[in-house]
Amino acid sequence: MIKSQLTQPATGKYITGEPKHWPFPKQISFEGNRLFYNGQAFAEINESSRHLMIDRRKGLDAKGRINPFLSHTALLSDAQYEVIDGLNRHIFYTDAKGRVHKTEHQLKQIHSQQRDNREQTKALMCKDEDMAPYNRYAGTGKRPPLQIRDEGGHIVADSIGGIPEAINIFPQAFAVNHSSEWRGMERSVKAALEQGQSVVIRTQFYYPSTSKRPKAYDYKVVINGNARDYSFENVNAV
Repeated sequence: MIKSQLTQPATGKYITGEPKHWPFPKQISFEGNRLFYNGQAFAEINESSRHLMIDRRKGLDAKGRINPFLSHTALLSDAQYEVIDGLNRHIFYTDAKGRVHKTEHQLKQIHSQQRDNREQTKALMCKDEDMAPYNRYAGTGKRPPLQIRDEGGHIVADSIGGIPEAINIFPQAFAVNHSSEWRGMERSVKAALEQGQSVVIRTQFYYPSTSKRPKAYDYKVVINGNARDYSFENVNAV
């Protein structure tokens, strides 16, 4: 049962509205409760608790950049994706619609991740990018400026220990991703990690009833036991 849910194709659409489909990665196979990528075991599933334990680096593609399982955007509903990436641990919780609605990230080191912009594009296509800016420019022959539309934002940036796959990416308003508060939060985490301090980030995402694009999100950043809260409205500039 859980295998059939995991292997559903991912669906998205271009800004023109034309649909796009991604099949489940053919290099991934199942043996009992374990997942293999090209013959290498990298994940285990507890079907009763809907908990997936994933060693990200054991399932990387041929270029050593992306874990195709974590890149697949058709996520299991009401599940926990626990991802081990070196010394860092990331937990993504999905809701009944398979949307990431909260996360926890235990960070101990900054990794030199190899970002793949295709992951950000896929997240935008599959997670209901804000089309209002494009609608305002319809018929003009121009695309809306970057500053008033969504971009693929990382829940936790790869520059501060986050992972580069689509599970960690969502349609984020440019105005938020480039705001002084957002960038200041990321700089505080990076500085703490560079000083050898431990960091825990907990997030909560809020969605309209059917959309995969969050309307708002809360962050709690804990550095050596000292917590700071942040709240963001995912609204594009006009």
